[in-house]
Amino acid sequence: MPFYKFDDDTMVFSKKEEYRSETDRLVEWFHNYNLALYSSKNVLCPNVRLEGSQYNIPKKASSNIPGFDLMELFHVRSIIEMKDGGFVRLGLMPIVQMTKDVFPQGLPDEYAFVATFKFRKSSRREDWYIWQIIDKYGIPQVSIRLDGENKAVEYNAVGLRKDAVRAVFKNREVNGLFDRNWHKMALSIQSDRVSLYIDCKLIETLPLEERENINIQGKTVIGKRLYDSVPIDFDLQRIVIYCDGKDAELENCCDLPSNPCQITLATQHPLLEISTTPQPPAEVDSAKTVNCSCHKGEKGDHGIPGFQGPRGPKVYDLITPEEMGQ
Repeated sequence: MPFYKFDDDTMVFSKKEEYRSETDRLVEWFHNYNLALYSSKNVLCPNVRLEGSQYNIPKKASSNIPGFDLMELFHVRSIIEMKDGGFVRLGLMPIVQMTKDVFPQGLPDEYAFVATFKFRKSSRREDWYIWQIIDKYGIPQVSIRLDGENKAVEYNAVGLRKDAVRAVFKNREVNGLFDRNWHKMALSIQSDRVSLYIDCKLIETLPLEERENINIQGKTVIGKRLYDSVPIDFDLQRIVIYCDGKDAELENCCDLPSNPCQITLATQHPLLEISTTPQPPAEVDSAKTVNCSCHKGEKGDHGIPGFQGPRGPKVYDLITPEEMGQ
């Protein structure tokens, strides 16, 4: 495992060795992650390997999709201990990287941002950025803001004809994102519009004005508060940027505790008569099921009351004649 250091001046985790040139740095970047190159109009993208039932990959067990796995590129799993269930608990330290080390050629013209996360009690009402890129002067280049006070999701980017362009999603369906349950949020950013998905459901599509390419001479941050850049307390399972805006629909949310996937078991028909003799357990047919790696769900409701038992013996039947004579 490579050794990483935290630079107090730049507030960035980085490899201990220095890169000798821009070319060497790019070669090293792709070599370290063993990723293939993919041309997406204006940038070269690495590949993200998708495996599991939470992806819509027809007739395939796995697939390589052009994109950036930010959990990998930020070395999150090397720095922070993974919790049971495959997530990290953020908030104790800043999660920051130099943008040129994460996006060496910037962002594609169109892309999809996907994150599976959960608010904690202290962060539900915070106003913060789950993802933000700033230049070396601190000027925002692109960001996704979660406004807990107003229950809104906001996409911001540097504009081509104006300083910034933005789209704000705020409605009843967005409110549900700000509870303390696991959710999958995706934004599909295309040339003239941005769409928000929550738990694999399209919530709304808003128009978007022309955007400028980002300046990669700066920092990329995960999970910081809006007004003072303090790290935010939240649980994070995945955070990925696909190099095609339409790839937001690759996710099917089978990995969420709510589990919208259709999982059925073929069993015998239930018995209609109640018998006092024990019955063998119902056999499960060999129907295929969806095997999802899900988190432990909440405790279920109480079952229906059972049948009334037989009447007990009378009290005097339990008393012996000797006891009656006392």
